[in-house]
Amino acid sequence: MNKRLCKMHRSSHRIEAMNDRFKESIRSRSTLVDVARIVGVSTSTVSSVLAGNSGRRRISDDTCSKVQIAAQELGYTPSLLHRNMRRGRTHVISLFNAFRKRSSGDLYLDRLSGALERAGGVLGYDILIHANFNRDAQETYDFLNGGLADGLVLFGSTADEPLLPLLRGSSLPTVLVAPHHVEPEFSTVVDDEAVGMRLIAEALVEHGHRNIAAVVGQRGGMLDPTGRLRRLREELAQRDVVFDERNIIVYDDSPQDTVRALLAIKPRPTALFVWHDGNAYRIVEECEAQGIRVPQDLSVVGYDGIVWPCKSPHVVASVAVPLEAMAASGLTLLNRLIEGEPGPLFDTIPVKFSPGTTLGRPNS
Repeated sequence: MNKRLCKMHRSSHRIEAMNDRFKESIRSRSTLVDVARIVGVSTSTVSSVLAGNSGRRRISDDTCSKVQIAAQELGYTPSLLHRNMRRGRTHVISLFNAFRKRSSGDLYLDRLSGALERAGGVLGYDILIHANFNRDAQETYDFLNGGLADGLVLFGSTADEPLLPLLRGSSLPTVLVAPHHVEPEFSTVVDDEAVGMRLIAEALVEHGHRNIAAVVGQRGGMLDPTGRLRRLREELAQRDVVFDERNIIVYDDSPQDTVRALLAIKPRPTALFVWHDGNAYRIVEECEAQGIRVPQDLSVVGYDGIVWPCKSPHVVASVAVPLEAMAASGLTLLNRLIEGEPGPLFDTIPVKFSPGTTLGRPNS
């Protein structure tokens, strides 16, 4: 053992001397060629030593020591790209947000991406979150399908999502998570929105509300892209409550304008459905600022089940969507596709209604 250590020590000094001659030519990322040049052997020899296959090629212990020392001193690590090309797998999953923006403090996306990271780790995957939304559809597709990842999670897509036609003809395993449309050709994970909106309608009617308003979003010129207002209309109609189309308020990112629009509706609604909890909390905050008591003067119901930062102590009544379960299901389906299982695969995540503190009976 001592002779071995002495031999490695002498080899180390020789490598240092050789390394000095090549310092100026070494690039920021060392390669097999750099290691081979310093040691004076072929790149195939270096590759065999670092892959642990030196015994098969009968490479001497002295050469192995030189290669290992040189690789360590150069900070060389095997190219993941080359390794993945040989193995046909990267163990990386791409996450692309079809909203093409990520606002600071977006709790929904923060929690969903965190849940996907945890679910990916359990299955042995890293998550590559794409944040460059300046590419056009073709450039984005080329990047997603360029071999960096084994599969794709596409979040929040709409029916006119420009990536969908490209993905339909692709062999890239893809799972849609919480899409705002029905795509039977793609594997999909959704929350049980039909049940969620039924629970909201039941709660509103059971509390005596008949004059109900709704705040909805608009995306790409499409009103109510989630379809939650449509479901609410249907569920209320089944309970003999007619939703007045004049009670629709399109959210323009201003809770002040939203509350002003609400106050302009005559007769004033006793309950308000907001399609997104983040905006529901902002509206509750503005209601209280304008002297509208919640829930005495106005009940507010949201969707998602996330408690957002708010000056009001209220917890908005909402349909709680378990994002951890949604993420775990999405990654599980994607892993099954990657492993070769034929798709499409589907899963629906159960939801439940949380009454919070913003739902009460109308003020007589």
